[in-house]
Amino acid sequence: MIHRARVVGLTLGVLLPTAAMAVEGSYRDVGPRQRHPLHARPVPAWITTATVSRTGKNRYIVRMTTARPGGCTGDVTASGALVGKSMTADVAECKLAIAFKDNAMDVGEQGNCTTFRGMACNFRGSLARVRR
Repeated sequence: MIHRARVVGLTLGVLLPTAAMAVEGSYRDVGPRQRHPLHARPVPAWITTATVSRTGKNRYIVRMTTARPGGCTGDVTASGALVGKSMTADVAECKLAIAFKDNAMDVGEQGNCTTFRGMACNFRGSLARVRR
């Protein structure tokens, strides 16, 4: 009986911290290199980064930046509640639909996010986790 209690306590101690830390970290997506008239060498078609930080029980802040070589940039900080492995983070009229799976986050825009980015940029894509 003592052995069984010890095993259950150890199992819970291992499972709880990993579940709480599952989505926090830094994510990045870099497009393929291509020639651009403003640059001497090929440059990535886009670079999008995101940082996910926990603010409370199932509550997170997502900060995303994006840039394209033609000068289009964007920056948004949105917050939302994690339900399972997905969330809708929003600020003003901009909503980011985010699904976490394995070591990546898939992001789609809902609503009007042009206030936070140029017309040729977006906050969509699949970003790989680069740091927890």
